[in-house]
Amino acid sequence: MQSDIVSDFFSAPTIKLFCRQLKDCKRLTSTDCLDDDENKAKLWLIPLESSTSGKQINYTVHNVWLQGTILSIINMSHFILKDVSGGIVKISLNSFPVTWIEQGAYCSVIGSITSSSQTPLIEAIKVTKLDNSHYLQILWAWEVKDLANELCDNE
Repeated sequence: MQSDIVSDFFSAPTIKLFCRQLKDCKRLTSTDCLDDDENKAKLWLIPLESSTSGKQINYTVHNVWLQGTILSIINMSHFILKDVSGGIVKISLNSFPVTWIEQGAYCSVIGSITSSSQTPLIEAIKVTKLDNSHYLQILWAWEVKDLANELCDNE
């Protein structure tokens, strides 16, 4: 698989992903991408695969955008998010309080990857409650797949 290293921390865009894709991401440790060790530690390589061509790439990201249902609430600063892929991630709200968190709510989370494991950890930057519509979940799946196809096939 090809590895696309960014030369500038700010050129690593937020990317729409399924929760299950975060289990396979790797912290970027290449010294040729950044001089700033603090920012380098926040970059991750996410493997993407096109559903149309099968082409695979590693894509460099800092922030991820997820959508899913709150499966369980650990405490007022952590919850478990599950999406249509069946994957789960732990979401940390340490940066800001969110008062509406409730089990079963469908939400959008933008945040930075803190760790990758069986249950990856995301430090939330923004959490938005969405309409709990089945159609939103279907559309989200299409958006994630379409973005992966675009990034992989136009490489």
